[in-house]
Amino acid sequence: MPNSPKIFIFILSYLLITLSPLAQNLVLAKSLNDSAVALMMKSEKNEKVIELLDQAISADSNYAKAYENKMSFLLNEKKFSNALVLSNKLLSINPKSSIYNLTTGVLLEKTGNIIEAQKNYKIADSLLSGSIDTLKTTDPKYVGQIWNRITTLTLLNNPIKAKELANSLHSTGIKSE
Repeated sequence: MPNSPKIFIFILSYLLITLSPLAQNLVLAKSLNDSAVALMMKSEKNEKVIELLDQAISADSNYAKAYENKMSFLLNEKKFSNALVLSNKLLSINPKSSIYNLTTGVLLEKTGNIIEAQKNYKIADSLLSGSIDTLKTTDPKYVGQIWNRITTLTLLNNPIKAKELANSLHSTGIKSE
């Protein structure tokens, strides 16, 4: 037992050294992303926002938040084709994200690829349906997931099912916040 603190310090030091580059990249990516968001909040519409987000993505190519923020900025600029590239990258990071599939579908539709958009909407609907089935109605995510599914069903040209889902939500008395 006398060596126990030394072993702990050795293991901790080893972990810090081996994980350090990854942790540093994530911290850098978050810092750059936060700086870009701060500029966006000031309604800055300049290349500095994109530059910071690109640096965040370069620091950690799997940091989804930086892609999301860059995509949001591009959407505000109505650069749908560029946003679609980022949306596809987000799908490669997390293919089981209903919101990434839904967003990709919308961007595909905006860029004229309706057939591929419908495929993404169907994937989103399937993911949302499965997610909703596992959530309790008291879960804070429940209402948001229902509304995402209503939106997806509408985009899938299924307004009857969307309306039924909206009516069922309304009949439960659950309030949207």
